Amino acid sequence: MVLPAKDLAAISAMHIAAEDKIMPIAPPETEIVTATRVACDGGEGALGHPRVWLSIPADRGWVECGYCDKKFIHADVADTARAAD
Repeated sequence: MVLPAKDLAAISAMHIAAEDKIMPIAPPETEIVTATRVACDGGEGALGHPRVWLSIPADRGWVECGYCDKKFIHADVADTARAAD
């Protein structure tokens, strides 16, 4: 199917207008914790994700959830981990 030039121009104009209205994605949540083993369920109740248990490596001091990208930072390294972001 070949569209006339005027239809292509209209589609392009709609696409450009849609790009102007794109909402930015909020950054993932960050939580300072005191334990080296944490659970994450997305925090959205039924709209969350399956609960997963994550271990914070001692050499890094933080871990990210593979489902929602929430970052858990151990309190012992919180200042250095946030500065690295």
